[in-house]
Amino acid sequence: MVSRTICNALLATTFVGIQAVTASPLSVEVDLDLGLLEIDVALNIATIGTPDVPGEYDYVVVGGGTAGLAIAARLSESFNVAVIEAGTYYETVNNQSTVPEYFEKFISMKLDNSTWAPTDWGFTTTNQTALGGQEYHYSRAKTLGGCSAYNAMLYQRGSAGSYDKWADILDDEDYKWDNFEPYFAKSVNFSIQARPDNSTIPAQEEGAFIESGGPLHVAYPEYATPFGSWTKLAMAEAGLEEQPGFSGGVLNGSQFCPQTANPYTGERDSSQTSFLNAAVEAGQTITVYNGTLAQKINFNSDKKATSVTVSTSGGCSYEISAKQEIIVSAGAFQSPQLLMVSGVGPAATLEEFDIDVVSDLAGVGQNMWDHIFYGMVWPVAMETRQRLLEPAYLEEAVESYHESPTNILSSNVFDYLAWEKLVNRTGLSAASEADLAYFPADWPELEFISGSLDNAALPSTYRDYTTMIPALAAPTSRGNITISSASMEDQPLINPNWFGTETDREMAVASLKRVREFMATQAVQGALLGPEIAPGVDVQSDEDILAFITGSFSTVFHAACTCAMGLSSDPMAVLDSKARVYGVSGLRVVDSSSFPILPPGHPMSTIYALAEKIADDIKNGN
Repeated sequence: MVSRTICNALLATTFVGIQAVTASPLSVEVDLDLGLLEIDVALNIATIGTPDVPGEYDYVVVGGGTAGLAIAARLSESFNVAVIEAGTYYETVNNQSTVPEYFEKFISMKLDNSTWAPTDWGFTTTNQTALGGQEYHYSRAKTLGGCSAYNAMLYQRGSAGSYDKWADILDDEDYKWDNFEPYFAKSVNFSIQARPDNSTIPAQEEGAFIESGGPLHVAYPEYATPFGSWTKLAMAEAGLEEQPGFSGGVLNGSQFCPQTANPYTGERDSSQTSFLNAAVEAGQTITVYNGTLAQKINFNSDKKATSVTVSTSGGCSYEISAKQEIIVSAGAFQSPQLLMVSGVGPAATLEEFDIDVVSDLAGVGQNMWDHIFYGMVWPVAMETRQRLLEPAYLEEAVESYHESPTNILSSNVFDYLAWEKLVNRTGLSAASEADLAYFPADWPELEFISGSLDNAALPSTYRDYTTMIPALAAPTSRGNITISSASMEDQPLINPNWFGTETDREMAVASLKRVREFMATQAVQGALLGPEIAPGVDVQSDEDILAFITGSFSTVFHAACTCAMGLSSDPMAVLDSKARVYGVSGLRVVDSSSFPILPPGHPMSTIYALAEKIADDIKNGN
């Protein structure tokens, strides 16, 4: 190992937290290939003061993603905090992701890495048994902000019953909806912009948002996808009424969905641009080691986590120490990987790679949940994102966006959502019904997303089309993560096990049929230019429908539960309800891997809320 003294000298210009440096935002003009966008980037993150000992902090957070930067920012209100992040500032690397409409450029299951490589880990799944043994790329952000830096920005919360179930699993009332809800509101700076009459937003659920919330922008932007208003009418005709919003603990109905974007600048709001930048501006004691990979967590003889061995791209290796705790927030794949290479995990796996066992925890890397969806396509007579493929239209849109960020580029264009329990259950077997009985009564089984998604099945003869996307909100397949070596340099083995149960396969077929019911309503006919393009009206049998789905599906990139919370009596539990790792001290895991279950919908809001809650636990001495 290179000594810390030598490393500090080598890295002084990069790791400014080792010195007394005051952060100052740098105005950067970046070329989007499609125009110029002015952004402010705090390239040197440091704060008032320095640690008492170089490289030693009260708390060390491994991973500067959605949860990592949120919990680091909250802890830095009271403590000296360091963040270890393998990536850097996405605005300076893959800067198009600051534009909400461009998010789809950065998430993909295609193995070709020409677009997403600069800020992506390049993970590949194992051969998927239920999908003919195919491998897939699984997008994971390698950047400050993590997946909040290039996800679809959809902000909604799970059903009240899903959090109540979480609380029941842990025997901890803190996770009951009524007790957990304030942590959602605490993060959010909420706003509704002026919108067209047919896409106005009703008053939100009482208590869902508070005036003192922040720093994360959550907003209904001025732009609303035109087909969304038609979707609303179609779903109402088919028996799925609209609800006020998706942040009050109810997921049974349809509505436009807000996004994590700043409505005044038209740019994405990630954990970096919200929590981290706010902490820096407030002069909090926080240091970011970007371009730095955590290699191993080190324990003393009492099994207390004391430091993290890290390395840089130049090969320099050194330790960053924590006087209080180390918090792992490396995501659903790398959090269990880091635990395992550090000696925390299934003993048989660790021994296979000659890793000394610190805590034998069979559940590390197990119990992976994920959501999957599959797009159906119709031609429509209104503006969709496909017009951006026309050079003249794109040039005009970019110019308009820079002048006033309220056009299509300011939206994720997946802004009309719905959830429900499956209505027609005649196609479900008794075994599937028994599987689905696990989920609470208010936990929806299906999600529907109205938008415009790239699809290889589209002919070039249509200018505009809509994609109606069913998704499984109550998946029963479970995957797993394990290590391929004792090094964090080597990718973990990722087995999502998509479509691994007959229940998921039956529900997938049923969900596609339900979408056809929406699109057959009288209300939507005036918006359509022709019949269904994909899978097409000839695809009718359950076998053909399933073949279409498994051949064109996508993950929603919601991997979770691989370091699950649970009771100490549960042999598969990795964490207690305060996110502390069993069998050791001074170590927590706070990210989507910590979830005991994956609530329905999009987990970003729950990740932020969990970070807020655990930060409070720590501040309160728990």
